[in-house]
Amino acid sequence: MKRFLSMAGVSFIISAFLDLLWQTGMGKPAQWLRDGAMFAAGVACLYILFTQRKRL
Repeated sequence: MKRFLSMAGVSFIISAFLDLLWQTGMGKPAQWLRDGAMFAAGVACLYILFTQRKRL
């Protein structure tokens, strides 16, 4: 469970950042809702990982 939460958290945060760079680099408008949701999911995964680290 620890590995899943850490991989999911890091993957969501990195993909939100890279998607934003990719979309703006191609001249398309940024999908702020999608990128914000991916970033929030990554932060939520890392938050659960750090708050529940003794139970996992």
